[in-house]
Amino acid sequence: MTSLRLIGALVAVFVSAWASPVCARSVALVIGNGDYQNYADLPNPSADARLVSATLRNLGFQTRTRMNLTRTQLLGAVRQFARDAEGADAAIIYFAGHGVQLSGRNYVFPVDVGRDALARADQELVAVEILLESMRAAGGLRLLLLDACRDNPLNPSSGQSRVSEGGLADMSVQGALVLFAARPGRQALDGAGANSPFARALAARMGQAGVELPIVLGQVRDDVLRETAGWQEPSIYGEMPAHHRFLAPTSPDASIDRADTNIWELVQAAGGAQAREYLRLMRRGRHWDEALLLASDDVLTASASEFTGALHRVGGADGHRTIQGALDVAEDGDRIEIVSGVYRENLVIRRSVELIGQDVVIEGIDNWSSVVLVASGTSRLVGVRLRSTTNRFSLVSVDAGGVELRGVTFDVCELCVASIWVHRAEALLSGATVQCQSACLNVGRGGLVFAYESSFVRRPGSDSASTVSLDDYASVLLHGNHFEVGDQALVGGASYARVIFDQNVVRGSVRRTGGFYFEGIAMIRAAGNQFRSLTIDRLADDEITRQELMDDVELASGEK
Repeated sequence: MTSLRLIGALVAVFVSAWASPVCARSVALVIGNGDYQNYADLPNPSADARLVSATLRNLGFQTRTRMNLTRTQLLGAVRQFARDAEGADAAIIYFAGHGVQLSGRNYVFPVDVGRDALARADQELVAVEILLESMRAAGGLRLLLLDACRDNPLNPSSGQSRVSEGGLADMSVQGALVLFAARPGRQALDGAGANSPFARALAARMGQAGVELPIVLGQVRDDVLRETAGWQEPSIYGEMPAHHRFLAPTSPDASIDRADTNIWELVQAAGGAQAREYLRLMRRGRHWDEALLLASDDVLTASASEFTGALHRVGGADGHRTIQGALDVAEDGDRIEIVSGVYRENLVIRRSVELIGQDVVIEGIDNWSSVVLVASGTSRLVGVRLRSTTNRFSLVSVDAGGVELRGVTFDVCELCVASIWVHRAEALLSGATVQCQSACLNVGRGGLVFAYESSFVRRPGSDSASTVSLDDYASVLLHGNHFEVGDQALVGGASYARVIFDQNVVRGSVRRTGGFYFEGIAMIRAAGNQFRSLTIDRLADDEITRQELMDDVELASGEK
C-alpha cells in the first residue's frame, strides 16, 4: 500500500526544491560498520559504503569514506565532517551497520560496542542527533541516509536487563532530511547479494541526470519495496531547504513536469486525502483539476458518515437554554437538536458535532460572526437559518477540519464582508441557500470548498465584490448550483485560485471589469453551464477567449 506519509513528504520536498541548481560545493561522509567485536558481523556494510561512496564521488561530492569505526573514531570522523560542512551547499552522511531505538531515541553502533550497551547507551553508542548536528553548518541540503535498521543484536536473548525495540523510532526533524532504509520499528535487510537492497537502490537512482531528489527518493522506496516483496519500505522525515536541487537538471520544465506527474501517480494510488495534500502543497501543480475532483469524491463519501455520539437538546423544558451551552458540554461525534425559535447568540464550535434544527434562526449579536468553527474534525449544520445584522461574516471556518452545510439558509447581511468565509479549512455545501449583499462565499488562502445544488443570491445594487471571491491557492468546485448574480462579477479572485465550474445555472448581468469569470484567475475548468437573461460586457481576460468560453456554456435562445 502506498505510504501516505511518504507521499506528503515527497510533495513537500518537491515544492521547496524544484527550482534549485546543482550545489557549488558538496561534501559527504560515508561509513560502513560491519566487523563488530562483540556481536555477529554484518557482511555487507563495507561493500554498501564503497558503492554509495563511488556514486557520490561521481556526482561531484567531496567524499570521506570510513570503514569499521570504533566509537572514538566515529565521533572523530563526525567532528571532521562538521568542519567540512561549514559553508557547503550540500552535506550528506550515509551510515551502514547496526542501529537501534532506545526509549524512542535512535542510535548507531560503533564496532567496539560492549555487551552492556543498553545500560550505557550514551557511553557505548552514537546518537543519530550527533550525526545531524554535524551537518548544521551546511548552507543548503542536509541529508542523512540510515541503512541502520538491520537485525537488532540487543535482543532479549542477549541477557541484558533493558530490552530495545526493533528497527528505528519515528523522528521529528527540522532543518534536514532523513531517509530510513525501513519503516520505524521494522528491520532492514542486509541483502542476499553483495549489497543491501537500500544501497543498491540508492546507487541506481542517485546518478540519474536531471531527476529531482524527491523523485529519486520515491524511486528508491519503490525499488526496495519491489526487491523485498513489500517487506521493507524506506521512510522519509524532515524538510528540504528552499532553492536546492539534488542532481543537475536537463530541461527545467521537463524536470518539473516529470516530478509533478510522478507525484500525481502516487496521489492517485493513495486517494482523496492525498489529493487534498496535492492541492495544498503543489500550488501550481498541473493536475490541480484532477486532484480537486478526486478530493470531491472523498469528501462526499466521508460526508455520508453519521454522528453517533450523545444527543443534546436545546430549548423546551428539559433542554439547554442556549446552543452554546450545549456545544460547551458536547464531545466529538455528538448531535445537538434545536427546538424551533430564534436564538440570539454567537456560536464557537470547538468539537466535531452535528447541529440539527427546523424553523431555527441563529442571529448573531456582535461585530464578528454568528458561527465560528475551529474544530479539528468535521462539523455539520442541518436545516438552520443564520441571520446577521452587524457582523462581518455569518459563518467562519478557520484552521478547521471541515464543515458541512446541508439545507442551511443564510439571510442577507447588509454589513457583512461575506456570508461564508473559509480559510485554511474545508466546506461542503449541499442544498444550501446563501443570500448576500457583498460576497456570498469568500475562500481564503488554502481553503477548499465543494458546493452542490445550492443557491447563491446577490441583492441587486450590491457592492463590487464578486459573488464568489477567492484568494491565492483557494480551490473551489461549483457543481449544479443556481446563481443570481445581480450586476457584479460571478467569480473573482487571485491568479492562483483554482475553480471547477460545471452544470450551473446563472441569471443576471455581469458588467464589471474582469468579465464573466474573473480577472486574473488562470486555473479554471468550465463545462455544461447555462446562462439565462445574461448580459456580458467582457467574458474573461486573455487566458480564456470569448469563443473558448462559449464552447463550454449553453445560452438561452436569443441571448448573447
